[in-house]
Amino acid sequence: MNRHPPLKAESTPWENLEREQYQSFFSLIPDLACICSADGYFSYLNPAWEETLGYTKEELLSRCFSEFVHPDDKALTSVRMRQRARFVNHYRCRDGSYRWFEWNTAPNPDGTETFAIAREMNDLVQAQDALLVHQEQLRLLAIELSVVEERERRRIASELHDEIGQTLALAKIRLHDNLCNEQVTTGCARRVQHVSELVEKTIQAVRTLTFQISPPLLYEVGLKAAVEWLSEQFEAEHGLKIVIDSRESRMRLGEELSSTLYHVVRELLVNVVKHAGARTVTIRLRQMAHRVELTVKDDGGGFEIPAGAERSGGFGLFNIRQRIQHLGGVVKIVAEPGHGVEVDLTVPVGKRTANRQAKKQEKG
Repeated sequence: MNRHPPLKAESTPWENLEREQYQSFFSLIPDLACICSADGYFSYLNPAWEETLGYTKEELLSRCFSEFVHPDDKALTSVRMRQRARFVNHYRCRDGSYRWFEWNTAPNPDGTETFAIAREMNDLVQAQDALLVHQEQLRLLAIELSVVEERERRRIASELHDEIGQTLALAKIRLHDNLCNEQVTTGCARRVQHVSELVEKTIQAVRTLTFQISPPLLYEVGLKAAVEWLSEQFEAEHGLKIVIDSRESRMRLGEELSSTLYHVVRELLVNVVKHAGARTVTIRLRQMAHRVELTVKDDGGGFEIPAGAERSGGFGLFNIRQRIQHLGGVVKIVAEPGHGVEVDLTVPVGKRTANRQAKKQEKG
């Protein structure tokens, strides 16, 4: 079907001049400029259409504009072309490929025509796609760093306990044996006793450091016991009041999930000490049939979450979010200046966790 805009039988010289100026102006626009009639056909196109899409002017004018629109975008485009609007769609080129365009449309007062300009945004879309790829790579890197960090924590804790801890314990026994020797003078005994006390302090420091890095309680007794021990340490060192709200006697979770949640609690408590100025922290732990819920809430200064922001609070909270998402969970942050911060985590457990743990044991 050939469809061209109707031409007037006669045109005055002034109208011809006006039309030439009108077309000259539109030909200078590098973007795709057009006038579309209410029946869906183009009544005017500037040269950029032919240059960008590869069609001839006759091909474009003889077909309804919707024929060039990607099927996924037809409904949206049909509505927006009759409105003053700004939208994005992709248009088919003569070679069959599609290009992305950002449209600005404005119908005339009686709705018989729509004036539109479309700017190609293929480069922008490609840049956005590349950004998404880099963000995914960053997410995977953050997860891998967390896994490596936990592996190193357990290795260092094991070496502290097996090497340094046992060596210090043996040194203390030898010192005690010397104290029991009748040939030791009183002055020498006092010095040996002093050294023995220093060794005992060092043993306690190594034990505390071992627990902080990777607490044996976490793997021997469970998450709740490890969090209780951690809370006691923070209360003693930083003067916080930490309330643990948990009805669970022992939470049955895989090692990866237990370790992740433990270090999340520790990281959140560190954030409270550094930034919140809080006096009380509440830690709530719940294990359901198919999920575990963790909430850490403080009564500190809080902060403002920007509207629409998915990540807030710096790399610490970003890192927590990545680790929890890796386990299939979600993180919700509720914060308001002067009203503290509440971080809610929900992570699935059950078959998914069991399968993950079984695979780890097979590799081990």
